[in-house]
Amino acid sequence: MIVWTGDNIAHDIWNQTQEKQTLNTYNITEDILTYFPNTPVYPMFGNHEPYPADQFDTTGNASSWLTEQLSDMWRQWLDDKALATFRNFSYYAMENKEFNVKVIALDTQACDTTDFYLIRDPTDPMHQLEWLRNELYESEAKNQKVFLLGHIPPGDGGCYDRK
Repeated sequence: MIVWTGDNIAHDIWNQTQEKQTLNTYNITEDILTYFPNTPVYPMFGNHEPYPADQFDTTGNASSWLTEQLSDMWRQWLDDKALATFRNFSYYAMENKEFNVKVIALDTQACDTTDFYLIRDPTDPMHQLEWLRNELYESEAKNQKVFLLGHIPPGDGGCYDRK
């Protein structure tokens, strides 16, 4: 499997536009489809895909352009439930029943210390933690292993820890 955690664009934030933000992601998606056609892929975006960089609207829909474009690009890898969750909330979970494992892709923009949208709801933006808890309980009941993925690692200085 391929775990893909984003930041696919140049970090020259002074040169970015909303129109350019997903171009590299599109190209990488096409390359993965060409060179790894039968490999499961679990993608997630990084903090530089939103525009402006690091600014993902966690309480409204100002960033829906991003999740809509990415869900269209990644539809061949995500099942219907994961695709709908990602499109609407920017995170998702997918089960692989063959290996009894669940992959949970978290939107770590919800802890990005430079995301000004978090000023409006710093506690559990997008209700992601509540959703994660439910996903983990469900996996525990199924004795299922879980892989968590995201872009900004917890414990990193770029991830607000709310202490």
